[in-house]
Amino acid sequence: MAAGSWPYWLTGGILGSVAWSDDIVPRDTDPVSRSVLGYIHQPDGADFSDSIFIVPITSDSMRKIAYQLKDEGRKLCLVDIPPDRSDGMAEEKWQRQMLDMADTISAYTKKRITKDSVVSAALRVSKARCALTTFLNISRERSDIISDIARLLVQDSYYRTSNIDEWTYHVQLLTANITDMASRYVRVGKTDHK
Repeated sequence: MAAGSWPYWLTGGILGSVAWSDDIVPRDTDPVSRSVLGYIHQPDGADFSDSIFIVPITSDSMRKIAYQLKDEGRKLCLVDIPPDRSDGMAEEKWQRQMLDMADTISAYTKKRITKDSVVSAALRVSKARCALTTFLNISRERSDIISDIARLLVQDSYYRTSNIDEWTYHVQLLTANITDMASRYVRVGKTDHK
C-alpha cells in the first residue's frame, strides 16, 4: 500500500484449485502449495503475467512455491522470515529483509516508498483490522442476526478488497447495524419447564 498498490492475497487450501496444479508439481507436494500454484494456473483465471509475487520463505512448502514460480520466469520477491526474532541478529536480518522488499516493490510499482506513505498505509490497515475485530466481537454468538458462514465471508473479504477504505467503511456500517438489531431484538432461548 505504501508503494501505491494493493496486494492480491493467494492462500492455499481450496480443494478445487489443487487439480489445476496436477501437471505442474509432483503429487506428493503438500495440498496447500498445490492449491496456491493451481490457483495461479487455473483456466480462465486472473492474469498474473505482470505480477510480482512476494513469497515468505517460512517453510519447505513456500520454498517449493518460490522454486516453481522462479522456474516459470515469474517476478519474485523472497522474504526469508527468521523463525526466532528474539536475538539481535534476527532483528537485524528482519529489518534488512523488509528494506529489501520495500526497494523491490518500489521498483516494481515505480513509486517511491516514503516514511509518510508507510505511516499512512499502516494507519489504514490498522483501522481496517480494528473494524474487523470489532465486527467479530459484536457478531460473535449472534447467529440469530448473522450466520457463522456470513461472519467468515466478511472476515475473508478483507483479503479480496481492492479498496481498504471503502471496505472498512462498510464493515463499520455492518457492525453498527448488527449492534442496532441486537439492541432491539431479545434472543429467545430454551427454558427449563418443570
